[in-house]
Amino acid sequence: LGSGGVVVPTLRRGEGGVGRVLLSLGEAFVSGVGVDWERVVPEAARVDLPTYPFQHEHYWLRYAPSTGTTDRGDHALLGAAVELPGSGGMVLTGTVSQAGLPWLAGHTVGDTVVLPGTALLDLALKAGDDVGLDHVDVLTLHEPLTVPARTAVHLRVEIGAPGDDARRALSIHSRRADTPAGAPWRCHAAGTLAVGVPLPGADLTVWPAPDATAEPTTDGVARWRRGDEVFAEVRLPDRQHAEADHFGLHPALLDAALRAVGDPAGTPSRLVGMHGVTLRAVGATVLRVHRAGSGQVTVADATGSPVATIAAVTTRPCPAGEARTASAAAQDGLFRVEWVAVPTPVPPSPPTLVVVGADPLRARAGLMSADTYAEAYPDLAALTAAVEAGAPRPDVILLTDTDPAPADGSPWETSRLVTLHRDPTATAVRRRGRAGGTTPDAVPAPAVPADAPPAPGDTVVVDGAKASWRALATALTLAEPHLVVRRGTVLTPRLTRVAVPVHDATPLDVTGPVLVTGGASAARGATVAFLRGCGIEAGDGSGDDATTTVVRVDAPDAAAVADSATPTVTLLRERPAGEPSPDELALVEAACRLGGSLVVAAGAGTWSRSPDAPALLRSLAPAVARRTVRAAVDAPAGLKQRLVLAPEGDRDQILLELVRRNVAAVLGLASAETVERDRRFRDAGFDSLSALTVRNLISTETDLRLAPTVVFDHSTPDALVRHLRQELLGY
Repeated sequence: LGSGGVVVPTLRRGEGGVGRVLLSLGEAFVSGVGVDWERVVPEAARVDLPTYPFQHEHYWLRYAPSTGTTDRGDHALLGAAVELPGSGGMVLTGTVSQAGLPWLAGHTVGDTVVLPGTALLDLALKAGDDVGLDHVDVLTLHEPLTVPARTAVHLRVEIGAPGDDARRALSIHSRRADTPAGAPWRCHAAGTLAVGVPLPGADLTVWPAPDATAEPTTDGVARWRRGDEVFAEVRLPDRQHAEADHFGLHPALLDAALRAVGDPAGTPSRLVGMHGVTLRAVGATVLRVHRAGSGQVTVADATGSPVATIAAVTTRPCPAGEARTASAAAQDGLFRVEWVAVPTPVPPSPPTLVVVGADPLRARAGLMSADTYAEAYPDLAALTAAVEAGAPRPDVILLTDTDPAPADGSPWETSRLVTLHRDPTATAVRRRGRAGGTTPDAVPAPAVPADAPPAPGDTVVVDGAKASWRALATALTLAEPHLVVRRGTVLTPRLTRVAVPVHDATPLDVTGPVLVTGGASAARGATVAFLRGCGIEAGDGSGDDATTTVVRVDAPDAAAVADSATPTVTLLRERPAGEPSPDELALVEAACRLGGSLVVAAGAGTWSRSPDAPALLRSLAPAVARRTVRAAVDAPAGLKQRLVLAPEGDRDQILLELVRRNVAAVLGLASAETVERDRRFRDAGFDSLSALTVRNLISTETDLRLAPTVVFDHSTPDALVRHLRQELLGY
């Protein structure tokens, strides 16, 4: 190509779709290649650069790869060791990731990266060293340990208490770092540690072995045979030599050695058992390996000196489907929606309510009968006119029939919108009466009619009972987008885990074709192609609902979709742009094979702790709310005292610092000084939720009962400061 050429790849493992092509075009563009972006992205438009100087704030964390070593630093995967005083056992902790061990990306089954079984053996040997046992008597491997591309995997090696014969039980578990709290640990290996006498191995000082015949090679590994004996020599790549000192025996090197003398097979194989393993030397980068007819394996270094002996090695085929299933199981990202009763604490001040629409549910009459006052308006336009004429803004607007969502600039757009639905089970409950009535949590939920039009705001299903109207008034104070109120009991959707079985049998077949809907065309296409590659009939056209599983990509309402009559797999993604990740696709396949209506949420552990996560996912990581003890200067009484004692010219500055600090915290700004005192909150990016959050923070610090819309009523930090001064000091 010459010195001025540039090469941009468009096909890589796991990156062969439209997203990869667009990324490659971008790489070519920044290298000087002309790209007609108007044809590539016709819906895009050029934007002007900001007219103000950039703030030079970095919002992306710099990723520092970690191999898991901590204070001990002598092993590439294991860090701290913790003795258990109660049982006499020990636990070794560690972490494995593709970032920490780049060579792992090449150890795949299909497209799934799998930690080689030799790495689990190395963990067992290291555990034995820590308790004075130099021999792995037996190590049985269970499900594959898959390593995702962008997430670390935590390791736990548990050593039992010593028995009468000094032997100790051993188990190796893992759990992905992005799984939700309480996710189960996956068991990958179990065995026994002991003090052993090394087996006499073959003499490999003379090399190649006498009378051995060289075999043709296709993988660059030298092999020889002598009867039923096999000899081979393998080398660790130069770039991995430094790692050899942080393993007993580098897993990639031993894995290559065992494969070199193993029986060839048409499908990938994996270790499932090893017996009688003794490690005699560490740090090898070249191995001579010999397998006897009995199955015993002898490993030596480049001089023929003994490195390890293995009495027996057991392998079996590992189909790509098993590795994908193991990846799905490790994610703990499959859930089923269940509706559970939730307590409704009485708020200190009940929200103000209005009922909008024809009110076929007689919601206003029901609320009034339950001692909850509510105004009624025929439509949103009437409510808008009333508010503009001076009526107070309601905290909650109850929509009783179809009405368009609020437009920007509406005087009540900061109110909470709730669409009411009549509970279809209400008639049956009333007909049965007290004796035969069903319990609230036994009735299917959410019971919203399948043909109901999309509803603006949150959704509440109510059965019309007087106790339910009474409960509704307090239920509306919950930050839940979906509620069902039946016979005075408030139900809300929660996710429960669905285990993915990992076994040796052929994966479960999918009954009928799979219909992929929703999301962008690239996401649908990638999902269809993946499922077809897994042997599942899939498409993005119409299908027979009686025999079709529906996969909804980027569905906005997992609670409603997951309860549909047709088995529905709902894929929730934290970043909907682009194609689903390999992790998400593995979960979709597993969900289709398991059957039923399931929710797929890869990385739910970290996502569920984000304030932007759907409410269903946030329920996986419930926060324990505790009051933070503040210094006297920060307490409400202390604030007012500071204002009274401060010079009059400094009082506004004290309040401005309070406003700026809370605004910066909610908007995620680097410092409070970046909040402009005369910039409108709406222009700074505030919506109704962030405005309410700032109001709550300021109310807590000032001990004032501020209106929910105070941030929009006083539209700049300076205006809000003047309002706070009036409320606190009276001028």
